[in-house]
Amino acid sequence: MAMEWTDALSVGHSVVDSQHKGLIDRLNGLVAAVTQALDDESVGMTQVIDQAAAFFSYFEEHSESEEAFMRQLLYTRVDCHAKHHRLFINTLRTLLIDDPNLNAIKINMPFIESAVIDHLERDDRDFGEHLRTLGLFGTL
Repeated sequence: MAMEWTDALSVGHSVVDSQHKGLIDRLNGLVAAVTQALDDESVGMTQVIDQAAAFFSYFEEHSESEEAFMRQLLYTRVDCHAKHHRLFINTLRTLLIDDPNLNAIKINMPFIESAVIDHLERDDRDFGEHLRTLGLFGTL
């Protein structure tokens, strides 16, 4: 089932929120590819590998961008936030990039989806509060 963007996931900054929406779009692409490959064996792993690489790459780029923005704004929890990013990136690399396996990806999709949502709802929401204290909530 596709994940949908809701205002509850917003940190209140258009650039960060746009990146988060892109992350969810790519995650949905991966879910769709896995579902299609499981439903139709002729699809094979090519589409899954492509979507996994797109999701992984985007998450990695977003993490770097978000962490740089946090450092620029002197966000005190940036090191902890970055640690969460690195742990998730390492997990994704193992599951999606190093040795992709359709069944392993299928089994771990609920974990991947919940980890993304949890990160957006908990860690990034805290950053949204920091933006609010700086008067940057709702800005471009």
